[in-house]
Amino acid sequence: MKKQLSIFVDESGNVGFNSEGASNFYIVCMVFHDQKEDISELLKKIKNEPVFHVGPLIGGTDEFSNIEPRERQKLLNKILIFTSIVPIKQKTFVYDKKDFHCDRLKLMQKMSKDLNAFLLSNQSYFLSFDEIVVYYDGGQQIVSNALAFAFGGVGYNVSFKERVVPANYRLFQVADFISTIVLISTKLNKYKKLSKIESTFVDERHLKNLFLRTIKKKELK
Repeated sequence: MKKQLSIFVDESGNVGFNSEGASNFYIVCMVFHDQKEDISELLKKIKNEPVFHVGPLIGGTDEFSNIEPRERQKLLNKILIFTSIVPIKQKTFVYDKKDFHCDRLKLMQKMSKDLNAFLLSNQSYFLSFDEIVVYYDGGQQIVSNALAFAFGGVGYNVSFKERVVPANYRLFQVADFISTIVLISTKLNKYKKLSKIESTFVDERHLKNLFLRTIKKKELK
């Protein structure tokens, strides 16, 4: 039986520079799942939960606009618990956009270089699989390009899943959770404070001692 690794990729922030609503940071998260690790029972426990989309959940926007804060907090805790117990690994990359002087190409090149270096530094892990399938919804072309360049230079047996819909994959939603929490943490480290709504859901103590600790335990170095 072939050994297969699934990689779910998501980002937080946006690639815009100096425009209204542009983020100062850009986060890319990769979640790794060895398909021999059966997670069907864990998925059953959350099958009736809504799609986990952490930014809108915390902000009370989009599909969460009519859900009370207390219920949204419960959902956030469920995402955290699921992430803590599901057998995955993760790797997250953080970029401060001011380092790239409004140049998207430089950001993409740096991202490609970092991803490629990470893939090569964990060569024995990735080569232990017969095939690798990457799941990305194509939401940001810069990420699609970086993934293509990075994987194209390592020689692994990689394919890219077509027409990925995040709502269909809980592990894609875990990548969304991780990237959003890391973005919040990065802003806290930079500005020494959270927004009012962020601090309501993830106060500084719980962010560091619970959320980030859970994420750190899953890290593939």
